[in-house]
Amino acid sequence: MTRAEEIADDLAAKIIAGEIAPGERLPSEQRLTEAYGASRTVIREAVHRLQSQGLVHTKMGSGSYALAPPAPRADDADWLSASGSEERAELHEFRIALEAESAALAARRATSRQRAAIARALERLGDASRPADTVEADIAFHRAVAEAGANRYLLEAIDRLGPRAIVLPPSRLTDAHRAATAAMLAEHRAVLTAIEAQDAVGANAAMRAHLLASAARREHDD
Repeated sequence: MTRAEEIADDLAAKIIAGEIAPGERLPSEQRLTEAYGASRTVIREAVHRLQSQGLVHTKMGSGSYALAPPAPRADDADWLSASGSEERAELHEFRIALEAESAALAARRATSRQRAAIARALERLGDASRPADTVEADIAFHRAVAEAGANRYLLEAIDRLGPRAIVLPPSRLTDAHRAATAAMLAEHRAVLTAIEAQDAVGANAAMRAHLLASAARREHDD
Protein backbone atom coordinates (compact mmCIF):
# COMPACT_ATOMS: atom_id res chain seq x y z
CA MET A 1 0.00 0.00 0.00
CA THR A 2 1.36 3.43 -0.92
CA ARG A 3 1.64 6.28 1.56
CA ALA A 4 -1.18 8.12 -0.24
CA GLU A 5 -3.42 5.07 0.14
CA GLU A 6 -2.61 4.83 3.85
CA ILE A 7 -3.46 8.49 4.39
CA ALA A 8 -6.64 8.23 2.32
CA ASP A 9 -7.74 5.16 4.29
CA ASP A 10 -7.10 6.94 7.59
CA LEU A 11 -9.07 10.02 6.54
CA ALA A 12 -11.85 7.85 5.08
CA ALA A 13 -12.15 5.99 8.38
CA LYS A 14 -12.51 9.32 10.22
CA ILE A 15 -15.20 10.49 7.79
CA ILE A 16 -17.13 7.21 8.01
CA ALA A 17 -16.86 7.22 11.82
CA GLY A 18 -18.12 10.81 11.95
CA GLU A 19 -14.91 12.22 13.40
CA ILE A 20 -14.96 14.51 10.37
CA ALA A 21 -18.61 15.41 9.97
CA PRO A 22 -20.38 15.89 6.61
CA GLY A 23 -19.81 19.45 5.46
CA GLU A 24 -16.79 19.91 7.71
CA ARG A 25 -13.66 21.26 6.04
CA LEU A 26 -10.68 18.96 6.04
CA PRO A 27 -7.45 20.34 7.54
CA SER A 28 -5.48 22.44 5.10
CA GLU A 29 -2.95 20.82 2.82
CA GLN A 30 -0.17 22.30 4.94
CA ARG A 31 -1.63 20.87 8.15
CA LEU A 32 -2.07 17.45 6.56
CA THR A 33 1.52 17.40 5.34
CA GLU A 34 2.65 18.17 8.89
CA ALA A 35 0.26 15.71 10.54
CA TYR A 36 1.19 12.79 8.28
CA GLY A 37 4.80 13.74 7.56
CA ALA A 38 4.11 13.48 3.84
CA SER A 39 4.75 15.67 0.82
CA ARG A 40 2.11 17.89 -0.75
CA THR A 41 2.03 15.56 -3.77
CA VAL A 42 1.18 12.59 -1.56
CA ILE A 43 -1.52 14.56 0.28
CA ARG A 44 -3.07 15.65 -3.02
CA GLU A 45 -3.12 12.07 -4.23
CA ALA A 46 -4.79 10.98 -0.98
CA VAL A 47 -7.46 13.67 -1.31
CA HIS A 48 -8.02 12.71 -4.93
CA ARG A 49 -8.66 9.12 -3.81
CA LEU A 50 -11.22 10.38 -1.31
CA GLN A 51 -12.91 12.36 -4.09
CA SER A 52 -13.12 9.24 -6.27
CA GLN A 53 -14.72 7.39 -3.33
CA GLY A 54 -17.38 10.06 -2.97
CA LEU A 55 -16.19 11.03 0.52
CA VAL A 56 -14.79 14.49 -0.22
CA HIS A 57 -15.76 17.45 -2.37
CA THR A 58 -13.11 20.03 -3.21
CA LYS A 59 -14.03 23.66 -3.87
CA MET A 60 -11.49 25.64 -5.83
CA GLY A 61 -9.83 28.16 -3.57
CA SER A 62 -11.78 27.04 -0.53
CA GLY A 63 -10.57 23.56 0.38
CA SER A 64 -11.91 20.03 0.66
CA TYR A 65 -15.09 19.19 2.56
CA ALA A 66 -16.31 15.86 3.89
CA LEU A 67 -19.41 14.37 2.31
CA ALA A 68 -21.85 11.98 3.92
CA PRO A 69 -20.58 8.43 3.24
CA PRO A 70 -22.57 6.80 0.43
CA ALA A 71 -25.22 4.43 1.73
CA PRO A 72 -24.40 0.85 0.77
CA ARG A 73 -26.61 -0.61 -1.94
CA ALA A 74 -28.85 -3.46 -0.87
CA ASP A 75 -26.94 -5.94 -2.99
CA ASP A 76 -23.44 -4.83 -2.02
CA ALA A 77 -23.16 -7.25 0.87
CA ASP A 78 -24.17 -10.36 -1.04
CA TRP A 79 -23.48 -9.96 -4.74
CA LEU A 80 -20.09 -11.59 -4.28
CA SER A 81 -21.00 -13.84 -1.37
CA ALA A 82 -20.49 -17.57 -1.73
CA SER A 83 -21.91 -19.98 0.82
CA GLY A 84 -21.86 -23.33 -0.99
CA SER A 85 -19.18 -25.18 -2.90
CA GLU A 86 -20.87 -24.50 -6.25
CA GLU A 87 -21.11 -20.78 -5.52
CA ARG A 88 -17.47 -20.70 -4.37
CA ALA A 89 -16.46 -22.34 -7.64
CA GLU A 90 -18.38 -19.73 -9.61
CA LEU A 91 -16.81 -16.95 -7.56
CA HIS A 92 -13.36 -18.32 -8.29
CA GLU A 93 -14.15 -18.47 -12.03
CA PHE A 94 -15.17 -14.82 -11.80
CA ARG A 95 -11.94 -13.98 -10.03
CA ILE A 96 -9.86 -15.75 -12.68
CA ALA A 97 -11.55 -13.82 -15.49
CA LEU A 98 -11.19 -10.56 -13.58
CA GLU A 99 -7.62 -10.86 -12.34
CA ALA A 100 -6.06 -12.50 -15.38
CA GLU A 101 -7.12 -9.50 -17.45
CA SER A 102 -6.05 -7.16 -14.67
CA ALA A 103 -2.54 -8.68 -14.73
CA ALA A 104 -2.37 -8.32 -18.51
CA LEU A 105 -3.30 -4.65 -18.25
CA ALA A 106 -0.71 -4.17 -15.51
CA ALA A 107 1.97 -5.58 -17.79
CA ARG A 108 1.03 -3.01 -20.42
CA ARG A 109 0.43 0.01 -18.20
CA ALA A 110 2.32 -0.27 -14.90
CA THR A 111 4.67 2.55 -14.00
CA SER A 112 8.00 1.85 -12.33
CA ARG A 113 6.48 2.98 -9.03
CA GLN A 114 3.58 0.57 -9.43
CA ARG A 115 5.88 -2.33 -10.31
CA ALA A 116 7.87 -1.52 -7.19
CA ALA A 117 4.65 -1.59 -5.13
CA ILE A 118 3.82 -5.05 -6.47
CA ALA A 119 7.33 -6.21 -5.61
CA ARG A 120 7.01 -4.84 -2.07
CA ALA A 121 3.72 -6.68 -1.60
CA LEU A 122 5.36 -9.90 -2.74
CA GLU A 123 8.21 -9.32 -0.29
CA ARG A 124 5.68 -8.82 2.51
CA LEU A 125 3.99 -12.05 1.48
CA GLY A 126 7.28 -13.92 1.70
CA ASP A 127 8.04 -12.42 5.11
CA ALA A 128 4.58 -13.07 6.61
CA SER A 129 4.76 -15.28 9.68
CA ARG A 130 1.12 -15.22 10.82
CA PRO A 131 -1.99 -16.31 8.87
CA ALA A 132 -3.50 -12.82 9.19
CA ASP A 133 -0.33 -11.26 7.80
CA THR A 134 -0.34 -13.72 4.90
CA VAL A 135 -3.91 -12.85 3.96
CA GLU A 136 -3.25 -9.11 4.23
CA ALA A 137 -0.12 -9.35 2.08
CA ASP A 138 -1.87 -11.58 -0.46
CA ILE A 139 -4.71 -9.09 -0.84
CA ALA A 140 -2.20 -6.23 -1.09
CA PHE A 141 -0.38 -8.01 -3.92
CA HIS A 142 -3.53 -8.58 -5.97
CA ARG A 143 -4.74 -5.04 -5.32
CA ALA A 144 -1.38 -3.60 -6.39
CA VAL A 145 -1.63 -5.54 -9.65
CA ALA A 146 -5.16 -4.26 -10.20
CA GLU A 147 -4.15 -0.68 -9.46
CA ALA A 148 -1.30 -0.98 -11.97
CA GLY A 149 -3.85 -2.10 -14.55
CA ALA A 150 -5.36 1.40 -14.36
CA ASN A 151 -8.98 0.31 -14.78
CA ARG A 152 -11.18 1.70 -12.03
CA TYR A 153 -13.92 -0.89 -12.53
CA LEU A 154 -11.57 -3.86 -12.24
CA LEU A 155 -10.01 -2.28 -9.17
CA GLU A 156 -13.40 -1.68 -7.55
CA ALA A 157 -14.46 -5.27 -8.18
CA ILE A 158 -11.25 -6.60 -6.65
CA ASP A 159 -11.71 -4.29 -3.66
CA ARG A 160 -15.20 -5.66 -3.16
CA LEU A 161 -13.91 -9.21 -3.40
CA GLY A 162 -11.48 -8.55 -0.58
CA PRO A 163 -10.58 -11.73 1.28
CA ARG A 164 -13.58 -13.73 0.01
CA ALA A 165 -11.60 -15.51 -2.68
CA ILE A 166 -8.35 -15.87 -0.74
CA VAL A 167 -7.46 -19.37 0.41
CA LEU A 168 -7.00 -18.87 4.13
CA PRO A 169 -3.78 -20.32 5.53
CA PRO A 170 -4.02 -22.74 8.45
CA SER A 171 -3.19 -21.57 11.93
CA ARG A 172 -0.69 -24.42 12.32
CA LEU A 173 1.53 -25.29 9.38
CA THR A 174 2.35 -28.83 8.37
CA ASP A 175 5.05 -29.81 5.88
CA ALA A 176 2.37 -30.04 3.20
CA HIS A 177 1.15 -26.54 3.97
CA ARG A 178 4.70 -25.18 3.90
CA ALA A 179 5.13 -26.69 0.43
CA ALA A 180 1.84 -25.11 -0.68
CA THR A 181 3.02 -21.75 0.64
CA ALA A 182 6.28 -22.05 -1.30
CA ALA A 183 4.31 -22.88 -4.46
CA MET A 184 2.00 -19.91 -3.87
CA LEU A 185 4.97 -17.57 -3.56
CA ALA A 186 6.49 -18.92 -6.77
CA GLU A 187 3.18 -18.33 -8.57
CA HIS A 188 3.02 -14.73 -7.39
CA ARG A 189 6.65 -14.23 -8.40
CA ALA A 190 5.83 -15.47 -11.92
CA VAL A 191 3.09 -12.84 -12.18
CA LEU A 192 5.49 -10.10 -11.09
CA THR A 193 8.20 -11.31 -13.49
CA ALA A 194 5.80 -11.12 -16.44
CA ILE A 195 4.60 -7.65 -15.42
CA GLU A 196 8.18 -6.41 -15.09
CA ALA A 197 8.91 -7.81 -18.55
CA GLN A 198 5.80 -6.02 -19.91
CA ASP A 199 4.59 -9.42 -21.12
CA ALA A 200 0.80 -9.11 -21.11
CA VAL A 201 0.18 -12.64 -22.40
CA GLY A 202 2.60 -14.07 -19.86
CA ALA A 203 1.08 -12.06 -16.99
CA ASN A 204 -2.41 -13.23 -17.93
CA ALA A 205 -1.24 -16.85 -18.06
CA ALA A 206 0.72 -16.59 -14.80
CA MET A 207 -2.23 -15.09 -12.91
CA ARG A 208 -4.59 -17.68 -14.36
CA ALA A 209 -2.21 -20.50 -13.39
CA HIS A 210 -1.91 -19.11 -9.86
CA LEU A 211 -5.66 -18.84 -9.36
CA LEU A 212 -6.31 -22.31 -10.76
CA ALA A 213 -3.69 -23.70 -8.38
CA SER A 214 -5.27 -21.69 -5.57
CA ALA A 215 -8.65 -23.25 -6.35
CA ALA A 216 -7.09 -26.71 -6.26
CA ARG A 217 -5.55 -25.97 -2.86
CA ARG A 218 -8.89 -24.75 -1.54
CA GLU A 219 -10.59 -27.94 -2.76
CA HIS A 220 -7.88 -30.04 -1.11
CA ASP A 221 -8.25 -28.20 2.21
CA ASP A 222 -12.04 -28.55 2.09
